[in-house]
Amino acid sequence: MTLHRMRNLFCNGAWLLTSLSALAQRATIAPIHTSTNASFRGLSVVNAHTIWVSGTGGTVGRSLDGGHSWQWQHTAACDSCDWRSIAARSDQEAFVINAGSPARLLHTTDGGITWEQQYYNDDPKAFFDCLQFDDRQYGFAVGDPIGAHFMILYTFDGGKSWQAPREGRPPAHEGDAAFAASNSNIVFLPGHIPCFITGGTKSYFISGHQPAMADTCLSCYLSPDKLNHPAWKGWQIKELPLLQGQSTTGAFAIAFSANREIGVVVGGDYAHDTIRTGNCALTHDGGRNWEPATTTPWGYCSGVTFITTNWLVATGTSGTGMSEDGGKNWHKLNSAGFNTVKNLGDGRHAILAGGHGKIALLEIEE
Repeated sequence: MTLHRMRNLFCNGAWLLTSLSALAQRATIAPIHTSTNASFRGLSVVNAHTIWVSGTGGTVGRSLDGGHSWQWQHTAACDSCDWRSIAARSDQEAFVINAGSPARLLHTTDGGITWEQQYYNDDPKAFFDCLQFDDRQYGFAVGDPIGAHFMILYTFDGGKSWQAPREGRPPAHEGDAAFAASNSNIVFLPGHIPCFITGGTKSYFISGHQPAMADTCLSCYLSPDKLNHPAWKGWQIKELPLLQGQSTTGAFAIAFSANREIGVVVGGDYAHDTIRTGNCALTHDGGRNWEPATTTPWGYCSGVTFITTNWLVATGTSGTGMSEDGGKNWHKLNSAGFNTVKNLGDGRHAILAGGHGKIALLEIEE
């Protein structure tokens, strides 16, 4: 795909004609043919070859060749579920959780042929937004508030069992939500500390409290009899400098670099997806402090990923683009919009997925 070499950028009150960077000129987005019309929001990359997606109609897809071809399954346990979150562990093993009630978490160990239900919640307000693993043992899921607290699930045995603590859950206020837009609102800080972002009335970065026990890993500390220990009842909350205050506004996706110090949050207003105000924030200290981007993205973004320490890709319904300086400044590549994006771990490729069965590969040519 050939990119226009010249774009108009507004700078210092005047319109200037500026060439796209050499990196942007080397970036291409190639659509991949799929045989489904499902809307995808769940996306999980195991390695540069093995990729899973999930979405509406109980649809789960698996690619073993870096996203070029796909095998499709429909979960018999719930063929109407909207699997907005997926966490894959290998080419054979994955977990999915749906958005909506009743909430179901399913597990496969045979490449999606069969699925076992591991969690069920028929509360009418149950609505899970994201599911992620930090390593082979520790996983975390977050859902919209029930009462005055967000829903959370933990596993510390690789998904064999899941705990839904009643006490010590993160606090929530009227109108708070954790959007199920792209399975991208959870990250982990060192020590398996779960963190997630919120939107709606207020947009927050919420991080788990470091256990008050020396020489103890969190996955060991959170044994079933200790889930309600006072040391886990402290959640640190930082307000994000993003557009907020409406049910459609706030933070929608977060990504951290490999050192887990540099992080980027994107979002905006999905009901007005061309607004450029308050749709990107940065941290350089592991989430303790946040600042707005200098040149914000082109509109609402629901997915973001690091390609390298400095190169990022973001996407949303109004288009897809890049940053070459760690998220400080952004430029739009094209108007092809997707729901979610993940890097393939090789410093050159990312995969995007969206509505109507859309999947594409972004490549930065050498």
